[in-house]
Amino acid sequence: MGYEKWYLPPRLHLATTAPMAKIKALPAEHIIAGFKGKLDYYLHDGLACVRKWPRSPGHRRAPAVEAGWSAFAYAAAEWKNLSPEVQDSYNRMAEGTGLSGRDMFERAYLKGVYPYPKIEEEEMKLILLDTPISVIQTGPLAAGYNWTDVDLSPHVSATATIAYIRARLLDWDTTGESDVEFFIRGKGTANNLYCLRWWRKLSAGQVDINDIFVAMDASKFIQHRLTMSAGLTNLYTRAWLLGYME
Repeated sequence: MGYEKWYLPPRLHLATTAPMAKIKALPAEHIIAGFKGKLDYYLHDGLACVRKWPRSPGHRRAPAVEAGWSAFAYAAAEWKNLSPEVQDSYNRMAEGTGLSGRDMFERAYLKGVYPYPKIEEEEMKLILLDTPISVIQTGPLAAGYNWTDVDLSPHVSATATIAYIRARLLDWDTTGESDVEFFIRGKGTANNLYCLRWWRKLSAGQVDINDIFVAMDASKFIQHRLTMSAGLTNLYTRAWLLGYME
């Protein structure tokens, strides 16, 4: 009756890992039996070893450990229900990682194969002014104008980053067709999207209004610009600061 058959290491789920020492040979069987519960003699890869008798960690484990048992058991059982094609995909995914395809599947179920970095969401606050402040006012205009700076620093907080603007176009021309674009952007940005545009026949007193959010530069500046077709002589632009975000 060989020792290798009768004195194998205890199962890992029943005991904690204990430091081991290599010895020249296993002692007699009655000596091994006499140390049962204190020393554990066994063969590992043909070498005689001895270690402190492994102890059970107890019936209760940490709550976080116990909470994961059911999910782990489900993942372990589900591996057998996967098709051979899916199992083969996990096996290929695990190549070079030191894990088996089954390990990779269980990890994917429990916490994802490749955990994504946590992205901290920044909460922003919208502050509305008690009274809108007029920040842009031009007209009557017979031609457009290039980018013009507007300093909002007297009206917003030091931590404000976005301005809440109400823009308006007003025209009193009675003839002709309009091709008008009114732009507002953060100073120095490449944003050339218009906030208001007309491209239709005009009637006297035609007006258009749009609310937009505009990112300010570090100095709390925005810019505005107007392009218009020839033949219009009575066009007005205006914008109010309604609030800001910080």
